[in-house]
Amino acid sequence: MNFGMQPSSGSLRHLWRLEPQVYQSGLPRRAGLLRLVLMRSGFWPACEPQTLLLVDGNSNKEVHARREFKEECVRIDAVRAPLDLRARILLLITAILPSRGMAVFGTTVLAANLRRQLPDKPRICLYNPQHLLPYAVSEAFEVEKVFHLAPEYPRVRAAKFAYACSAAHEILGYNEEQRRNVNQPNTFISSNPSVRVYLTQLHVLRSSKTESALIDFARWVRNRLQLQVEVFLHYLDRDVNQHDPFLIALFNEFGDMIRHEPSLHSLSTTQVSVSGMSSIGYDLLSLDVCHLMVYDPDTSAVPIDGSVWPRLTDWRHQRSDVIRFDEPFRAWLDALYATDAVSFQAVFHGTPEAVEARAKL
Repeated sequence: MNFGMQPSSGSLRHLWRLEPQVYQSGLPRRAGLLRLVLMRSGFWPACEPQTLLLVDGNSNKEVHARREFKEECVRIDAVRAPLDLRARILLLITAILPSRGMAVFGTTVLAANLRRQLPDKPRICLYNPQHLLPYAVSEAFEVEKVFHLAPEYPRVRAAKFAYACSAAHEILGYNEEQRRNVNQPNTFISSNPSVRVYLTQLHVLRSSKTESALIDFARWVRNRLQLQVEVFLHYLDRDVNQHDPFLIALFNEFGDMIRHEPSLHSLSTTQVSVSGMSSIGYDLLSLDVCHLMVYDPDTSAVPIDGSVWPRLTDWRHQRSDVIRFDEPFRAWLDALYATDAVSFQAVFHGTPEAVEARAKL
């Protein structure tokens, strides 16, 4: 196959290895790919030659990319780029390949087509790449900037600068010259001592042992220690429909302890908090707060045979503020105390030993 810019066998092998490690390919389904071949070519947005180009199909990412990279950018979609005859023929052939081959060769064809459509040395950026297509784009171009919300997917090997919170960077494995430490926007609004639990989406509460453990910790602190607990919802759950009997029971149990405010814009300098392996958890580990992340060793959003898993496993063992969900709550207290003894004592009014003794009364 002649792809215009001939992809190296190394690039194809790299994408083949990455395919099981990403969320989806980023391509339309087979029928959609055939329709794409037959469609009339699209049009490019007008932009200056030195404009930063965000290659992504999700229009919601543009505003976030501008914020994180601190400059204007224009989003372009490699799937909607004008297709030349070569790309149409290759996509037609690609559509008959098995699913993994279709993903690898289809994304490679679209990335090579995008390279032929753009001027030399365009300024390319990626925001939180989850699909194979952005990785194929990174094999066709030098990526100037990439932002990772969490370290669930592999690093982009051709990135000049990689933006992520410091905890995520410890797992992603970019070198020091590439790293740019950034946190999601956050605001400290008080210095009130408080215990906080940050949940992932409510729909996983029934099936996630980690999320169930977080709820049990909130109950333990409230019922055994007689302390107020604030339970922060995931941003997608702030307007959740509470007609589900399970959620009705949860909201009835915790009542006004459930917080609907933006989690990272309601921080306290003296909070003690816990979360699962979520993007907000990584950010809180990177901020100056007393935070503990708990995880289930038997489940993970990261494929265990991928490149991220070994680094994630080592990282979990190296961090004293990351522990298994099924450790006793005394171990949770010890980890929080080791992270920030001053905030811990301000919240729990004693050492872990004293707190445990009170809980047994």
